[in-house]
Order: sequence, then C-alpha cells, then structure tokens
Amino acid sequence: MKTSFKFSNLCGTVYKKGNLVFTPDGNSVLSPVGNRVTVFDLVNNRTETLPFENKRDIRRIVLSPNGNLLLSIDELGQTVLVNFRKRSVLNYFNLKDKVRDIQFSPDGAYFAVGLGRNIEVWRSPGLTREFAPFELHRKFTGHYDDITHISWSPDSRFFLASSKDMTTKIFSVSKIDGFEQTTLSGHRYAVVGAWFSKDMRAIYTVSTDGAVCVRRFRPFGVEENLTFGEFPRDDEGNLMRTIWFTESRHYTMQTAKVQSAAFNPSTQLLVLGFTNGVFGIWEMPDFNKIHSLSISRKAINTVAINPSGEWLAFGSSKLGQLLVWEWQSETYVLKQQGHFYDMSCIAYSGDGQYIATGGDDAKVKVWNALTGYCFITFTEHSSAVTAVQFTKGNQVFLSASLDGTVRAYDLVRYRNFRIFTSPTPVQFTSLAVDPSGEIVCAGCQDTFEIYMWSMQTGKLLDVLSGHEGPISALAFRADGLSLASGSWDNTVRLWDIFDRSKTVEQLTHSHEVMAIAYRPDGKEICASTLDGQIHFWDVAKAESTGSIEGRRDISGGRKANDRRTAANSSSGKSFSTLCYSADGTAVLGGGNSKYVCLYDRQSGILLRKFQISMNQSLDGVQEKLNSKLMTEAGPADLIDSDGIDSDTEKHVDRSLPGVRSGDKSNRLLKPEVRARALRFSPTGRQWAAASTEGLLIYSLDDNMVFDPYELDEDVTPDTVRDLARKGDYLRALVNAFRLNENYLIREVYQSIPPLDVALLTKDFPEAYLERLLKFIASIIESSQLLEFHLRWISGLLSNHGVFVKTRSVALQPVLRTLQRGVTRLHQDIGTTCDKNHYTLDYLLVQGKQQAEAEKEESGDITMQDVFASFDDNDSELAEDSEEPDSEEHEERGSGLMDVDSSENIGNSFDLDPQPHKTCCDMSEADGKELFARMYGFITSRPAAENDKDSEGVHMLAILALAEGLECLTLFENYPERQLSALNDIDRAIVTCRPSKPFLCWMHKVAEWIESRYPKTVVSKESREISESVPDDLPELHHPVKRYSVDDMDMFTFQSTIADTSSSQPLIIENAVSSWPALTCRKWSNLEYLREAVGHHRLVPVEIGSSYTQGDWTMKLLPFGEFLDSVMYPSANGHRSKDQTDYLAQHDLLSQAYRLKRDFWLPDYTQVETGRRLLDSKSYEAGSDTLVNIWLGPKHTISPLHYDRYDNLFAQVFGFKYFRLFHPDQSSRLYPHDSGSQLENTSQVDIDSPDYERFPLFAQTSYLECMVRPGDLLYIPPHWWHYVRSLSASMSVSMWF
Repeated sequence: MKTSFKFSNLCGTVYKKGNLVFTPDGNSVLSPVGNRVTVFDLVNNRTETLPFENKRDIRRIVLSPNGNLLLSIDELGQTVLVNFRKRSVLNYFNLKDKVRDIQFSPDGAYFAVGLGRNIEVWRSPGLTREFAPFELHRKFTGHYDDITHISWSPDSRFFLASSKDMTTKIFSVSKIDGFEQTTLSGHRYAVVGAWFSKDMRAIYTVSTDGAVCVRRFRPFGVEENLTFGEFPRDDEGNLMRTIWFTESRHYTMQTAKVQSAAFNPSTQLLVLGFTNGVFGIWEMPDFNKIHSLSISRKAINTVAINPSGEWLAFGSSKLGQLLVWEWQSETYVLKQQGHFYDMSCIAYSGDGQYIATGGDDAKVKVWNALTGYCFITFTEHSSAVTAVQFTKGNQVFLSASLDGTVRAYDLVRYRNFRIFTSPTPVQFTSLAVDPSGEIVCAGCQDTFEIYMWSMQTGKLLDVLSGHEGPISALAFRADGLSLASGSWDNTVRLWDIFDRSKTVEQLTHSHEVMAIAYRPDGKEICASTLDGQIHFWDVAKAESTGSIEGRRDISGGRKANDRRTAANSSSGKSFSTLCYSADGTAVLGGGNSKYVCLYDRQSGILLRKFQISMNQSLDGVQEKLNSKLMTEAGPADLIDSDGIDSDTEKHVDRSLPGVRSGDKSNRLLKPEVRARALRFSPTGRQWAAASTEGLLIYSLDDNMVFDPYELDEDVTPDTVRDLARKGDYLRALVNAFRLNENYLIREVYQSIPPLDVALLTKDFPEAYLERLLKFIASIIESSQLLEFHLRWISGLLSNHGVFVKTRSVALQPVLRTLQRGVTRLHQDIGTTCDKNHYTLDYLLVQGKQQAEAEKEESGDITMQDVFASFDDNDSELAEDSEEPDSEEHEERGSGLMDVDSSENIGNSFDLDPQPHKTCCDMSEADGKELFARMYGFITSRPAAENDKDSEGVHMLAILALAEGLECLTLFENYPERQLSALNDIDRAIVTCRPSKPFLCWMHKVAEWIESRYPKTVVSKESREISESVPDDLPELHHPVKRYSVDDMDMFTFQSTIADTSSSQPLIIENAVSSWPALTCRKWSNLEYLREAVGHHRLVPVEIGSSYTQGDWTMKLLPFGEFLDSVMYPSANGHRSKDQTDYLAQHDLLSQAYRLKRDFWLPDYTQVETGRRLLDSKSYEAGSDTLVNIWLGPKHTISPLHYDRYDNLFAQVFGFKYFRLFHPDQSSRLYPHDSGSQLENTSQVDIDSPDYERFPLFAQTSYLECMVRPGDLLYIPPHWWHYVRSLSASMSVSMWF
C-alpha cells in the first residue's frame, strides 16, 4: 500500500484562542486552532486547515488587504509569513516579544505590531522568497502599559494604539507637518479598541467598563469640526493649533465587562462582546442600539466583521466555540464547537462519509469527512464517552460511556432511539457491534464482564464472564461469528456468541492488553500490550504468527515535570490504540505519545512515523528541556506571568509597586500530546487520529507523483493520444494507465464514446481493473459525467465479478470509495430532486409519452403491450371507482363511471406466452381467443348509471371496441373493414362518452389500426399555415394587462389571482414559446398534424357561424378531410364567411398521443387559486387539468359565455380577439334562462348587438385583448368572454 499520507485537515477544533479574520471577499473566516490556522468557507461549506505549523499556540493572525499575505504569530512572537493564495510558507521570523495586536495598513504597504508597551511598524514583504523580507520602518513608544489594540486610518498615514493605561495615542507613519503625537484620555478602565470613522472626522474609543467615547477634531477655539489629516493654516500661512475633544460619551449599560470589540467603517457598526457571552451592535456616532443577543455561556474573546458588514464572527476560547451571525436576518451562518475536553474515540461510517467522535465532555459529535463540519451533537450522556461504533448501514451508530449506558443514535431523524443498560451500574470502556447490526456488546472496567444486547428489542441477551481484569477492547470478526475481547488480565479471549457450548479460545500475553483489532478478512487479530509490543495471532489456529517491538518507535518527548529524559522514561512507550489498513497489509498504532507508527504487517518494518503535532504549547512535544526555563516556582511555561487571553488576568497580584510578573502560584494548563484513538477510512485513502488538538485527518497525496506501471519505450503521451484519435480506445486507456499520468488518463477516458463503454468493459484487462476503479472513484464526485461513470462501474463489476470476488479484500478500499462517491451523489441528486419534485414528475411523464409515441411510430406493437395496457387500465378502473360521479365530470366529457371494485381485476388476463408476436402476426386461433377473453372481460363491467340509455350506450362502446380488436387480429388484409372499425370506434368515443378504461382501450386499438392502414398520399406543396400578422387587426381601447414571463413566476401569479373579488384577466407573453409545438415540431405544419393524429380519425366539427344559431350543427369528419376542406383555403375556396367549420373544445390529445410530447402544462396550473369556493361542487379534490384543442380557419367565433373554471388559454399559431366582462356585469348581458343548456351563454350578439332588445348592454364595461403565438391568457372563473379568430389558428385551453 502507499504510505504518502500527509496532514490534510483538522476537524475536531474550530477555535482555541487568538483573533478571527475575514478574507477580503468576506466569504471565508480564518480561525487559529492551536498552532494551525483553519479556513472556514462560509459559501461552499468547507473547511481547510493550512499546511503549516507555528512552534506554539497562535496568538494573532492578520491577512493583507489584498488577501495575498498571511502573518501567523505564536505566543512567543515567532512569526510565519505565508503566501495565502498558494498556501506556501515564505519565511520565518522572530519578533522577540509577546505580540498584543498586529494590523496591516489599508494600502498594504506597512503592518503595525504591538509588542509590550511599544509599537513597531514594518514594511510589508513581497510574495517571493527573500533572505530578509522583513524591514523595520519605525518604532513608536509612549504608552505606560501593554498595547491592547491597533487600528489604521483609511488613508494609511496614521494609526491608533490603545493600551491598558486607559489611553489611546495617535501616531503617524511618517513625519507630517502640523501633526504631533496625540494622547486621547478620559477612560477609567483599559481601552479595548479605538477606530477612525470612514470620513476621518471622528475617533471612537471603547473601554472594558462599556464606555464609548466619540471624539472630534477641530481648530483650537473654533466651533467647526475638521477632517483629520487636513491641518489648517492662518492667513499668514502658519499652522493653526488643533485639538481633539470628546463630543459625547455613551455607556452600554451592561453588568459584564467588554472583552472584545470590532468596528466596520463602511457601515458605521460597532460590535462589542462581553464576558457573559452577550454581544451587542450599535450604530455610530449616535450609538443607537440595533441588536443584542446571548450566544454563549462564557466570555466572547474575539469579534470580527466581514467587509460588507453583514456577517459577524465570534470566538469563545473557554468553550471552543466559533459562530458566524448574520445580524440582519438574525440567523446563524456557521455554528461550530469542538469537544470541551479531550477527544477520546472515533469511528468511520462504512462508506467513509461520516466520522463520529466522543469526548470527555460527555458529548458525541458527527462530522462530515469531506467538508470538515460537525452537523449534529448528541448530549444525552452524563459522563465521558469511551467508545463509538457505526453499524453496517451507516445510518445508525452507538456510543458507550462511563455513565453506565450504551446509546444508539439515528442519523436520519437525529435522535437517540435506544438505551442499553446493565442490571447493576457499571462503567463501560469498550464497544463492538456485529456486522449485521443486531448484536451490541460492551465491556466494563468494574465487574470485568461483557454485556450483550439485542438492537431490535434493547433487551440484555447475555453476560460474558471470565476475564479477571478491566475490559480494554472489543472487536467483532468480519463475519460476525466471533467476538474478541482484550483485558488487563494479559489475555485476549475469542467468544462464539451464537454457540455458548463451544470452548472460549484464550490468547495469553506477557503484559496487559491495551488494544486489539481484527484484520478486514477476519483471519488475523493483533493485540498491543503494555510493554510496547504488537502481537499477531492466527484466529483459526489460535497460534501466534509474529510480533513487532515498537517500544522505541512510540517513545515520545519529555514532559515539563519529568525528572528523567525521554529515553529513560517508561511513560508512553506502548500502543493504546491499533487499527488495520483497509487492505489489511499495514497496521497503524498510537498512544500517549506525539508519534503514530505505521508498520508493514508482513515484514514488521516501520514504514512511516508521523509526528501528530509540533506544538510546544503541549506537554511531551520537546525531546529536551531548557534548564534556563526552570525556576524556583517550577517550569516557566506553566506559570501565567501576564494573564493575556485568559481569565487569570484579574488574579494577577499588583499590590506592590513594580511587581509585574504576578502571582507565581497561578498555573497554566499544559495538555499532554497523545493520540487516544486511530481509525483508517474504509476507502483506505485517509486515516484519522483523536489527538489532544482535535481530529487530525491524514490523506494520500498523489498529485505530484510520477508512478509508471509496466512502462516501455513505446508508451509515450503522443502515442497514447494517437491511439485515441484512431479509435483504439482500449489500448489508449491501458497505455495511459501504464504511464500513470492523471491528466492523460482523464483525457483518454473522457474521449471514449458512451456507446463503446459496454464493449470496452468486457475486454478490459483485469491487471488494470483496480487502477481504473480508483481513477473513477477519484473523479466521480467532481465530474459532471455521472451517467458515463455509472456505465463504466456497472460494466466493470458485471463483466469482472468473479475477479472482484476473488480479490475482495484487496479491492475493498476501492469499492468503498466508489460506494461513498455514488452515495454522496445520490444524496445530492436526491436533495435536488426533492426540491424540484413537480418539475421532475413532468419531465418523466413527457419522456414516457415521447417513448410511447416513438414506439407507436415504429408500429412494433406486441401482444405484451396489449395485455399490459389492459392491466394498466384495470388499475385505473379500480382507482376511478373510488371517485364519486360529479357534474364536473359530466360537463367536461370525461365520462367517468361508478364501477364496482373486483378482487380479480388485476388477474383477468395472463400475459401472452409469446410476447414477441405483433398483433398482425397472430393466427386466427390466437385472434379468436383474444377476442373471446376481451369480450368476456368487458361485458363483466357495469354501465354508467347516469346515462339515459346506459345499457345501449355501454353495449355500443363494447361492440365498437370488440369490432376494432377483431378487425386488428383477423382482418389484416381488408382495409375497408379496418376503416369501418376505425370509424365505429371514433364514433363511439365521441357520442357514447365511454368510461375511462374503455376510452383508453379504444384509443389504443384505433391507433393500431391507423398505423397499419395505407398512408394517404398528399401533395408536396407547402402545407404550413402562414405566421404573418393579419392586416385587419382591431384597435384595443380597454386592453388586458400584459406581463413578461420573467416577471410572472409562480408566487407572483398566485398572489395576483388570489383575491377573488379583485382578480383580472392577464396575459403572460412568451409563456409557451418554448413548447415544441411552436419550435421544432410545429403544429402550424398541418401535414405534421395529419401524420400525428391520423388522416382517417373522426373528429367532431361544428358547422355554422355559432352554436347559438339555428343552422348550427355538428358532424363527424375524418381529420384529414377537415384539414383539406377547411384549413387549406386553396382546397375549397367557395366556403362562405358565415358557414365556418370549427374543431372546437375537443380532446384531440387523447386521440393523438404523439401531440402530447409537443407541449406541457404550465406551472401556473398548479397554484391554489382561491376561487374554488365559488363553485365547490365543480372542484373536487384531485380533479385533473382538462385540456382541449381549438382548430379552425379565420372568422370562427365563440359567442359570449362564461366557464366555471380557471382557464389558461395558450395560442399555438394564428391570432384571436377576446372581449371579456366582469361577473358583476351578468345582469346586463342577458344570459339564457336558468336551467337551459345555454344558461352560461349570453343572448347578445357582440358583433351586431340589438340595443332595443338588450338596452342595458350599452352600459357594460369590458376588457379586450389580442393573443399572439406564444401568449398565455388567464381568464378567471365566471368571467364572460367572446372570442373571434383573426386568422387560421390553433389554441390549447387548460381548465384547472
């Protein structure tokens, strides 16, 4: 296995002490975590720990204004200069004193640093490596106590230095005429901060008692404020005397003291953090309080504001909290907290996505391994957590604690759903879960017993006794049949938990067993003992197979209170935690030491030795101690001499004059460096350590490594590319893997056509299979070619399954990496799908309809399709039987029937034994059998009770369908008979209004007959309707309001039409312009319509000028004849204006499924209109949107009428004129008598109104509009409307 692991991230700690800094763009915040710096990307939700370390804990960090340079300064003034963009260290420098504050000038030319009571100004270094990049510009003195804060003026010429001596001083970087060093006093406590206003006309100072002073600059004796930096002269040219004065003094009125402060000049916001965990925001200079909130139980040690002033960052060192607050919306942008005390245990989920940690603070946290964020914290335990373990499903994990409980947590609902306890209170120190997740075992340190519970019931199943010392470790074998336990009684015992009659194997050691681990294949177990050795045992034979002497390897540094050197001390020379690598070829061990050792299992050689920390603020890091730092009161490092950044400052003894070192009895806590738990990721590409500093993650770094495989002279990048260009993709990909250059592999891989993947995966050499899977796993999460990757994965695993199974142990890390990548993509896509549920439903329906249409175009309809359609319609029939009959169904013509449910509905037909047969391939016997079964099934269904002649209508529909099916199966070569059957089916559809199942079957059979009927030959002349604008467009006097589709989203539409009383018709321009019916498969091409609908399909055509006239009638015409005689003026030019044929309000889409792929329902049909209370009977729950087609020549009209439904009217081609009247005008529109069929239609002829018969009509008011192709007109319910075609047109109405 590869051993090039490098430190990649620090997750368990988010803030320790020091200051927080925002990047110039305000999207990231930098936080010091021990001796490292972590960058929290607040936009992309990721964390990154920079790859450098200071010698000690960082006290101050500062970022240059352009974001290029980062200065990181530790407790003793050791400075690291970092190129922040490239994450590379440029220089190390020693400022030789403890730094109180450091700030870059706004122009980036200088930085000022407070060292004790003095301030030093240095020139900013460059971005290149130099021998001496730091150049001291000037040193400033004058304060009598330590510096607390430094801030620069906006012009970079001056800076303010605040001090504990209760004053603030103004300094200039260079000598300026008229300026002298100025001292601003007036505070009674130490000054926390001071800042210039943006216009430099004021200075704001804040002290620890919450006093805020506003200071102004003016000439002496003149009542006019000046801008600082402009020094006035008198008439003689002499500099006038100027002064700073306190204009106003404000108080925060808080009982706690001010601990931290920040000011944003652009927004004039002052933010103060107090010792009680409360922060407040004030607007300067009037000191108006904007906001106040308690965010912590401890003091807020640092505050930062991003450049835009929107986000505030707070850090509390006592609790290790980091918070980013958006004060305007009062929401958390980031809220993270590490473990309050040491992290004691860790566990990876099965796919490596999550890491669970437990700490001595009794908390359990779950971290995202990719982002580094903690996304859930469980606080149910009341004592230190000693072990955590994931189950195989990754959605459940368990924790054991010294409080005597084992708890199971659900990562789906984020809850503690099971608690396991023992009959008598004990302290659990170890935990194991079997691979199935059914058995939970925990070992204790009190009674030396192992308790076993059922995950399902939570009941105690058994208690395993036999150990004579505390249980230190538990582990299940990979198959779950054996449980291993290690104890301080020098033994490891192997338990068969399912067969207690078997003898317990006992593996005896010479010293106490500290940790155990099973190899991933379960054939070997390793155990570490107190003498520093790692022992290996063959599980099947219970024999020792070797050992590693690691005492010298794990030996750490010398602690501050050690009386012996590190070499002679016995402390920390054993492994307290062990784990195998994912492939089982290496063992990782750690303990109470600064080192983690990686051993090769086969040879026992030490492969790598990782030093987990170089932070000298931790005890045990240094190999040797400096005797000069040993005082009579003990080691100097443990004495809190100045109390900076700690609460011990108030305890410093200053009772005697000249005493500055404080009380030497005050001590600092110096934690000991150690690794309490180690775990390899299931993917094998990273491992994690629960250390004193937090959760350290080390990952493989393969970016800059040239690692060829089976390379020869003929394999070059040029030859690989040449093979890819020639189409020899298999050889090109194999040779790219032999070169092992990642960019070349990716180039060849992505050049392979997706259709060739299935063939390439069959012939791909198994020697390169692992490398290809690793490559796919490395790019699958960052690439957009998701389907392409899944084709490769599926093909490789399907064609090489035997090879993968035989090498399952070696390939397990790669397969887990693939699983993690696919699972993460599945979660991301799932989240996106959940947020776009209805859009995806629509896309799926459209895709299904398109596939069905393409299948029907090909004419290859099998008997499997016939019977499948029956089964589908049976289920629809059963669903429809639950819906009550209603007026809405009757009016809209859907013809739903009240059908009795039958238990055998879904079992009425058996699938055809030869599904490859098409309908036309059936023999006469097959056809007769099908006809008999079909007829028997149909006649078993009852007729509609609400039809006048229900039995006759029902039988007519049955006979028409049976005739069509019989014709389809038996009379293939008789076109006349087929045409007759087709006409009968269409006639039954239009006149009988059959139930939904019959209707669906009829359409299918009619389409099958139409697809086999000889095609009609049409002329080759242009058959597309002209899309030009008519010349005789009417002038609009009261136009309907028009909206752009960009301005009318779903929420705007719903709010616009929500109020029933005030809603108005509206037009959404270009709302349907993207329909294929207007773009790629234009319905204005009438020959396309002929082909999609069918030339011989009968459609109901209205003949006459209006259905209110006496000469109006309706006739069933073949659709092709309607196009030829009506839609083409050249075909029959003698038709009069008053006798216009009109295909009106017909569900043409149910006859021509191909047309359904050319349009989709607008999202506006999904809104809740609020008008359904007008006619609740018409709007039953679950009613569908009803779609009708309107196709006709110029001059067709629809008389003035109203509908009871919300109507969206889409214009596909042509132009139409609408005149609309509000429902309150009904009495003036003279509707027909109530109860008649025309009660929703007016008696007034809009084109030539008779004012003598209808005098009130002259008093009406109206709206009018003209709809163009692509427009969507909304008509509210009960609005009267009159429609006239201004040209040959086609429209789609959608009632919802």
